[in-house]
Amino acid sequence: MDNKRIVGKILIDRNLAIQSKGFSTYLPLGKPEILAEFLDQWQVDEVLLIDRTASIRGEVIDADIISTVVEVCRSPLTVGGGIASVEQAEVLVNKGADRIAINSELHTKPNLVTQLSDMLGRQAVVVSLDFVMQGQQALVFDHKTKTTGQYQLLDACKLAEDKGAGELFIHSVDRDGLGTGYELDVYQKVVSSVAIPVIASGGYGKPSHVQDVITTGVNAIAIGNGLNYVEHSIALIKAYLNSASIRKSDMGYLAEQVSEEGRLIKQQDDYLDGLKFVKREGRWV
Repeated sequence: MDNKRIVGKILIDRNLAIQSKGFSTYLPLGKPEILAEFLDQWQVDEVLLIDRTASIRGEVIDADIISTVVEVCRSPLTVGGGIASVEQAEVLVNKGADRIAINSELHTKPNLVTQLSDMLGRQAVVVSLDFVMQGQQALVFDHKTKTTGQYQLLDACKLAEDKGAGELFIHSVDRDGLGTGYELDVYQKVVSSVAIPVIASGGYGKPSHVQDVITTGVNAIAIGNGLNYVEHSIALIKAYLNSASIRKSDMGYLAEQVSEEGRLIKQQDDYLDGLKFVKREGRWV
């Protein structure tokens, strides 16, 4: 059984990490390298670093941020944001990126996916697609114009695969930052329609949501906001799941120690009392 990856999402605006809700509300979190270092220490399987406004500004994600992040983060790093040419991607790879993610360029420059795949290898090219639900239909969402275009999500997924993408990153705009769980039906359809790996994103609120979306057949689960609220969040999620399909953490947490919300369960009072400091010979020990 292939291990399912837990991917830590870091959304940035220029050089500041931000929290997103519904692609409409953004709150500052701090320096992206600090978040990446914590995620790495907490044993994330991969980090995804995306500059959400780069393409809107007509720029590319700052290559110097990549250098700063890889100095403190040993986990595989996928980067995206405004990448519109092979040359731009090459600069980011030389700075330390392991994989390149593109979004809107799939429809404006579809052959870019093929060019990147030829240069870097298919496994290093990720196509990121945001979607919204209209009735029973999943439609591709344009983050530049904040509107749905003419593309059905499944059609876009097949186009990305045909052009040479090695993996799909599929993000629900409707569930972004809400913590209500993943759009399970959509991921089941995507997984059934393509032969390349799929990353599910948008909706994490508690570890059982990861458990649910694994059943759709996705290869990885991306989490953003939910990792910033709890110390050792990645390790606690992995402990709670205690699944053969999830790479284990060696931080020592057990499933029975983690609550449904992904937090450590308070120990019994008598145990905590035994940990209290006592005063002996005039000193606290």
